[in-house]
Amino acid sequence: MHMYDVGRDAVLRRALAERPALWAYSLGLTRNPQQAEDLFQESHVVICGKWQQLRPDQPFLAWAFTIIRLTWLASLHDKHRRMAPLKDEVLERCVQEAVDDEEGPQGDRLARLRACLEQLTPRARSALDLRYAQGLDCSRIAQRLTMGVKALYQLLSRSRVMLEDCVRRTGTT
Repeated sequence: MHMYDVGRDAVLRRALAERPALWAYSLGLTRNPQQAEDLFQESHVVICGKWQQLRPDQPFLAWAFTIIRLTWLASLHDKHRRMAPLKDEVLERCVQEAVDDEEGPQGDRLARLRACLEQLTPRARSALDLRYAQGLDCSRIAQRLTMGVKALYQLLSRSRVMLEDCVRRTGTT
């Protein structure tokens, strides 16, 4: 961007024109299309809000990539502070193992998982369904369930722990 190009409208146009590169960079950081879209959206808001900080001699993409990286790092910091040490993949792993075992000698694992899901509250089952079956991001789920995002993270974390323990416990009895 040249000196005369730096202005709010020019930055907004450039951000829109560079959307594929910005989204690809977001995907490279998150390695998850849903999270990449969330990161891209959050970063786009920051880019639009900080357009005045772009210096005329500064390459736009380098500036925008820095904003995306810092937004991503801040979200990681917040996520680690809010969440239990378990990863989101726990439920997915339980389900995958259940599906794998359904055809094997321990074909009752899927039935155990279904029984364990029934032990959860309807709200917890709904949250898990929206997150893992429908792939919604946590902010949208929290809005749908009329709860805060932090409360949703806690609900999902507790639900995953309970499912993992329940499936393991029912498999040993």
